[in-house]
Amino acid sequence: MLINTGKLPHELVIGTKKDLDRHAADDDGFRHGARRAARAAQVAPGSTGEIVWNFNRTGRFDHACLVAGHYQAGMTGQDQRVVSR
Repeated sequence: MLINTGKLPHELVIGTKKDLDRHAADDDGFRHGARRAARAAQVAPGSTGEIVWNFNRTGRFDHACLVAGHYQAGMTGQDQRVVSR
């Protein structure tokens, strides 16, 4: 679950570092939301959101906030997921 207690909109986008870099370079925040809807959640100030994602492999996965300027300010991360079958 994502909780935005701030005063600005945020989003969580799952993608490769290369994909996130590309979207951050040519994106103005929510403009391309439909293009990445399955792997993103947009969260307005004072709201909550969630992404339901089934990881199909073990590995490290990148994520970021692609609202204009947020990625550039360092709102990025990487998590390790272990998938058991």
